[in-house]
Amino acid sequence: DSASSISISVTDARAALSSAIADARAIVDALAALHTATAEARISSLVGQNVQLAIGGTRISRLNIQAEARRALADINALVAASTRNGVNFIASDARPVEVQTTRFGGFITLAPQPLDSRGLGFGAPELSGRVSGFKAVTNTEIEQAERTLARARELASRRLQTLEGMEERLAFSSAAAQAVRTLDQGTRFTFFARGSATLTVAYSATM
Repeated sequence: DSASSISISVTDARAALSSAIADARAIVDALAALHTATAEARISSLVGQNVQLAIGGTRISRLNIQAEARRALADINALVAASTRNGVNFIASDARPVEVQTTRFGGFITLAPQPLDSRGLGFGAPELSGRVSGFKAVTNTEIEQAERTLARARELASRRLQTLEGMEERLAFSSAAAQAVRTLDQGTRFTFFARGSATLTVAYSATM
């Protein structure tokens, strides 16, 4: 309803969605990298709490993975917070639905946010310092749980990215349809060729 949603134009909504999609792609990539590092740490028998492991040319340990993951999640939260455009945010957990007017006659569609911050992805809300301390990856049990959590978050983020892209396509279609209505409203000339007669031209104006 209007009390719990934000109303904006198609143009503003498309700009905000474009920004959200770019941020969502960066988040999916970050989660994929974290998931790969965590999986490597789990499957290698050499990796203990303080043992160094080379992944992609970088020496890491489980403690490093935990620290890097927490830092990455804090960066993801910062990216989500900065994704607000034209007063709306499509990827924050506390964002409100967006009501987009599609025609000047009162038509609208409602777009639901697709949360991609740590809370929305299942890692929990950050502390006041911004750190997401709920992510742990030191013991064998923790590393296995972390890998499962990252796999779910990666899959969820990918689905939500696809939803955002679908919303963008829907808005593009609505915008094109509205433009067609405006063209008719401004007056369009249709030419008819009557059989065996001269050309007949009719001016058409859509009025509501």
